[in-house]
Amino acid sequence: MTGYALAKNMLSVFKLTATIRLGKKRQNEFDYRQNQITLSPAVARGTNGRSLYIAAHEAGHAIQATNTVKIAIELLHLITAVAIGIIVAFVCMLIFSTDLTEEGALLVVTTISFAIWGLVPYLLLEILLEIDATIRAKKYLQVINTWNNKARNTMLIGIANMILAQSSKILFCIYMSLLIYRLATTGV
Repeated sequence: MTGYALAKNMLSVFKLTATIRLGKKRQNEFDYRQNQITLSPAVARGTNGRSLYIAAHEAGHAIQATNTVKIAIELLHLITAVAIGIIVAFVCMLIFSTDLTEEGALLVVTTISFAIWGLVPYLLLEILLEIDATIRAKKYLQVINTWNNKARNTMLIGIANMILAQSSKILFCIYMSLLIYRLATTGV
């Protein structure tokens, strides 16, 4: 069984309408807005545990899109857009305002910090969605007897990479918040 066939089978078993397309090298993802799985050529044509796990993982995201998770994702996209808009607006205010009082600057910095912290729930939800898709993939591969060490290793590496990536984004939010506060309070 290829990764493409496994993803198609998984969509069929769960009666999902998501589509599957062939992507570029190393492009494996699920687009919630398009309801579309994209598999790299290696994963789509692959028959090893790694390819099957990745295809099942992306199909796991398609399963998530059928329930309230989709609403939560859209809400968090909205929160993220608003937070980024607030950050940009208030940073511009800090940069271009010539008559901002110290209290006004502190208010601007506090607003920016809250906006930056508004991104953290989105980052945490992404971790939970990836873990959920991983669990769905593992269960499905176990049911069809294709779970093996290669799939397990791919899963563990994927989880580690995702946690590192999200943790670095959260640390960046903390750093930016502290940096902006320092710039506003010391003028350095």
